[in-house]
Amino acid sequence: MQAALSKVQVLGIDAGGTMTDTFFVRDDGRFVVGKAQSNPDDESLAIYNSSEDALAHWQRNVDGVYPELVTCVYSGTAMINRVLQRKGLDVGLLCNKGFEHVHGMGRAVQSYLGYALEERIHLNAHRYDDPLVPLHRIRGVTERTDVQGQVVIPIREAEVREAVRQLVEAGAKAIVICLLQSHKNGASERQARDIAKAELSKLGHDLPVFGYVEGAFTGARKGGMSGKIEAAHGGTLFLDEIGELPLDMQPLLLRVLEQGEVWRLGENTPRRVDFRLVAATHRDLRQEVAAGRFRMDLYYRIAVARLQIPALRARGHDVRLLAQHYLAHFRRQAGQPVESLSDAVAACLCAYDWPGNVRELRNVMEAAVLISEGAPLDVSMLPPELQQAVPPAAAPPDALTASPVRLYQAQAVFIRQAIAAANGNLTRAARQLGIAKSTLYAKIRAYGLNGG
Repeated sequence: MQAALSKVQVLGIDAGGTMTDTFFVRDDGRFVVGKAQSNPDDESLAIYNSSEDALAHWQRNVDGVYPELVTCVYSGTAMINRVLQRKGLDVGLLCNKGFEHVHGMGRAVQSYLGYALEERIHLNAHRYDDPLVPLHRIRGVTERTDVQGQVVIPIREAEVREAVRQLVEAGAKAIVICLLQSHKNGASERQARDIAKAELSKLGHDLPVFGYVEGAFTGARKGGMSGKIEAAHGGTLFLDEIGELPLDMQPLLLRVLEQGEVWRLGENTPRRVDFRLVAATHRDLRQEVAAGRFRMDLYYRIAVARLQIPALRARGHDVRLLAQHYLAHFRRQAGQPVESLSDAVAACLCAYDWPGNVRELRNVMEAAVLISEGAPLDVSMLPPELQQAVPPAAAPPDALTASPVRLYQAQAVFIRQAIAAANGNLTRAARQLGIAKSTLYAKIRAYGLNGG
């Protein structure tokens, strides 16, 4: 609404070189900056494109704004210096460690470039203009993103928290995050933003944190970019392994759940969200709360309806079904014929404890298919821990001969004998064999035995 009420009065143009920059200033003092590739054949086209880029921040265009203009300054350096002399919030700056003084030179460099040679000599003998952000309100944090956008040194979260505390103590009224190569990959800036907001909340300060929205840095998407929570608006958000959520991030999730609002990086107004949350974890969150690794208030906020899913080792009857499913899936993916799981392989799979649950089973089947190179799966293609899952036992004289016997055949003999000794009672037979009853059922089906 404010953008519609305020008229645009001044246009500044910095044309030539690689890029063409435009500056639009409204009557309320606010301004936007646009950029476009210079066009030596038609400079007006570059100015038009740069103007459209700038005015998009206010959801306006050239046709509506140009008639409002009172004056135009066709001198980029002069306009830059006017902009840099504006007075605003006493911001604190978070930048890459080692670049604190580079940012501090910003205003001095821009001013210096606008002076004639004799004035530059005078400045060398006297003083430079004050930097945009004084050095006592600049803090560097360890992080590096290369020119391809790959994060080579992850941001040090503890340094961000300490830097925020120091900037607040230094009197910062807002925090700006400016990291190298953020136009290639904004992940580190977003992470720093979230940490900064959490730390400010902990300190009891409600300061704006500027960073990633449209125009927050070169390359930021038009209209900003919605996050996963905002994208789930009106639907369901699934958070896997919520027990791994860092402690300093948990208040942010709790605030979203309590208030139903999210803040995009660089924005100062919240966005309403309404979604259903489904969370999963392999940890006992009650124990995590007792150990201080999970917030109690967040636990009781998400633990509205709980569903306990038994571990795979307690669902032996599912092992063969899942293994067959993944075998068929990876065979088709590799363009290979699909075969039925052999009894020998199924016996080893059913006897294993599966500490990694279904993910581990999936990985085992994928690896086995790769190793097989299209040949039918056999026990030798399984990892050593699975091949050894069925403990070897000496066969009774009346059951086994001295001739070589496969492991699953020997196991089938012992199962038959245990069932017979228990008079068909499978609960007692499983107890005698030292396995779960569900595992015994799976082995009976796998070996084609009669459990009665």
